[in-house]
Amino acid sequence: PLRVLQAVARHGEHHAGALRHDPGLDAVEQARDADRGCRLDEDAHFAGEQLEKLVIEEMNLVLSGTEVQARDVEERYVEDFELVDAAGARKALAESKGVGGGIALTHINQVNNHRSEGFDASADELPGLLVVNAFRNDDTLDRRRESVHERIVRHARRMNVLVLRTWDLYQLVVRRLADHDDGAEILGALLSGGGWLEVEETGLTTHTE
Repeated sequence: PLRVLQAVARHGEHHAGALRHDPGLDAVEQARDADRGCRLDEDAHFAGEQLEKLVIEEMNLVLSGTEVQARDVEERYVEDFELVDAAGARKALAESKGVGGGIALTHINQVNNHRSEGFDASADELPGLLVVNAFRNDDTLDRRRESVHERIVRHARRMNVLVLRTWDLYQLVVRRLADHDDGAEILGALLSGGGWLEVEETGLTTHTE
């Protein structure tokens, strides 16, 4: 159960003129808003630099307590960031992407291309993380919560890329605010060869095929 379920003023402001949500989802968002103010909502229409900044912030929240943090990098690709350890050593290349459709093979390939072109690293040398705000123009949650297709999961595994839907990241934030520390499990999934990290309120599942 979440700690705070009462409405807060800024939550109402956040939803003024925005999408309609079911009461259960609103309660979860109110709990998070009361703790930290509005951040990345699973139904936001974010893409580009705006999405990247919010993803970095939320990744740092869910990884707090580990020695790894997310940070932006100076690069030619606006959506790229990286995960580094306490000494500043790069642990993974990461990318956030807002797309009008579902997660595609080309999105996995793009992470691989950026890894090769920007960091001169192979899939074996540097893990990749891909956070996708799929169906970002939709005004409902149905397609945003669809499972990642098995073909995409297998390709991500081949390319050593871990895929997160923004819905998964949202659930990680919810779990963190409910005092679940998933940092070690997130890093374990990232460093063990890629796939899809599915996150529900009850726990995490790494899919590899």
